[in-house]
Amino acid sequence: MVQVIISDTLNNEISKIIDKIFERYEIKNRIRDKKVLVKPNILGSFPPERGVTTDPKLISAIVKNLKKCKAKEIIVGDNSGSIHFNPLKIAKVTGILAASDGCFTNIAKEVVEIKVKSKFIDKLFISKPVIEADYIINVPKFKTHGLTTITGAIKNMFGIIPGGKKAQLHTLTRSINEFAELLVDIYQIRVPDLNIMDAIIGMEGGGPTNGKPRVINKIISSDNGISLDSVMATMMGLKPESIELFRVSLIIT
Repeated sequence: MVQVIISDTLNNEISKIIDKIFERYEIKNRIRDKKVLVKPNILGSFPPERGVTTDPKLISAIVKNLKKCKAKEIIVGDNSGSIHFNPLKIAKVTGILAASDGCFTNIAKEVVEIKVKSKFIDKLFISKPVIEADYIINVPKFKTHGLTTITGAIKNMFGIIPGGKKAQLHTLTRSINEFAELLVDIYQIRVPDLNIMDAIIGMEGGGPTNGKPRVINKIISSDNGISLDSVMATMMGLKPESIELFRVSLIIT
């Protein structure tokens, strides 16, 4: 049975919340001596209070727990929204570099070409660490999105693709429905093992970058990204079935 856990950060330390999430999903047994990729949302050079990128406090707590669990290797990384962005600079501004405690990696440096089951593409270049990881923790942001309505667990995995390639993929679809279908196809390349959503400071309105920050003080977790996105949409006051990305995900997966 799929569970989505909503944790309150207002009265609880983030580190203790992550402790409980790791215990609930038996992370210690799953990642010991394994290679783990932590995939935050590092869209661009925005400080945490803007609500655009994953909160560094959450990344710090995840990395510390992974180290306690004796993961063989921990990589924290994401592909930003453009090839013109400097990954190290973005990591510094967002606070992710310091929070990663030596585990941040520019995952755009090494890419591999893989086959994709999609009517839009038959192959795609993605970051090599995604394929090499034994376990992936997807750490998306609680935000609205001007095109796809929401940007959560499913869309965060669009970040496994180097920046310039993402822009090209936008041109291959002719409607929101088709783009949603492509996003789900990419999500299924490597479905995350665990999703821990940052809803500490979310975003409403003109997301993913120009919306209004909103304090929510929540962390939402699930081993099913589609279910997590459904809960996020409901918390936003939206009907999940009205969102193309969610409808398509139920049909394809």
